[in-house]
Amino acid sequence: MATNIALTSLKRKQIMSEVNLILTVALASTKKMLRAGLLSLVLFFFCCSGDEHDAAKYINIDAAIGSISPASATFTTGDKMTLYAWTGSADAASANIVVDGVECTYGSDNKWTASSPMVWSGTDTPHYFIAFSPAHRVSSFTADPYTLNPSDQRGSDLLVARNLTGLKPSDNPVPLLFGHAMSRLDINLQFRNHWATVPTVGSVTVKAANSCTIDYLAETYNVGAQTDIALPATETAEGYALSYRSIMVPQKFRSLTITVNGMPLTYTHNSDIPLTAGKFATLNLFVGRESIDLGAVSIDDWVAGAVVEGGSSL
Repeated sequence: MATNIALTSLKRKQIMSEVNLILTVALASTKKMLRAGLLSLVLFFFCCSGDEHDAAKYINIDAAIGSISPASATFTTGDKMTLYAWTGSADAASANIVVDGVECTYGSDNKWTASSPMVWSGTDTPHYFIAFSPAHRVSSFTADPYTLNPSDQRGSDLLVARNLTGLKPSDNPVPLLFGHAMSRLDINLQFRNHWATVPTVGSVTVKAANSCTIDYLAETYNVGAQTDIALPATETAEGYALSYRSIMVPQKFRSLTITVNGMPLTYTHNSDIPLTAGKFATLNLFVGRESIDLGAVSIDDWVAGAVVEGGSSL
């Protein structure tokens, strides 16, 4: 009897020992899982906080062309712009440069990718932006040199976007609306009955300046000396025999020369013809054997505008 009681007591102790071991292992495992779960939550919190912080500190851009033209209808894959940003005041661009001419490329995903990180300098600091396309470095925002290249119309169509409202990181992405910094001149030719057929036109040249310096903040132009600028031929306008078109420096001009069958014919208007930034002027000319008559001069926005009636000159 005493032996049976002793064996029962021994088994009871062994069972309790095994139960304690199981509980100890289970508790340790539970602690590990709790620690792992807690660590995962902490890491998730910090990772998410870091992503939000990074997203807030980088400058993103959303750009479009305000007025559409044949010279540069819209941004296409591979197009580039140069972006500048500064703090301080809108009219003092060189004071505190934050983004110094970072080149951005337009991708097939319709997004702009910067060649290097563009970072806001502070969450409550107003930032001012200016961008240029085609991309080029600008050493002075008040005296940037420009030279027209008639053989490269797209490259000569300088687009400029300004956002001088004073943006903060909460305004991301930065909206940029590009406009045409240059003007455009269209010339349409029709020939009088003196000509049995459309004659050979060797060239159409305009006496005008092909260079200037630009103050991008004041939006003014210091125009260079006038020279002969040959306009490239373009798609013929309806109702005319030949058409010519070129980007032009904003200015005023009066004189042009058309070489017909080897003979130069010069037309001089009786008043200045304005070439305005962001607008195009159209000259409709009627060419005789010895003279050029002006039909109408239209001065339009890049998309639409009014018509100004012209006179005639023999």
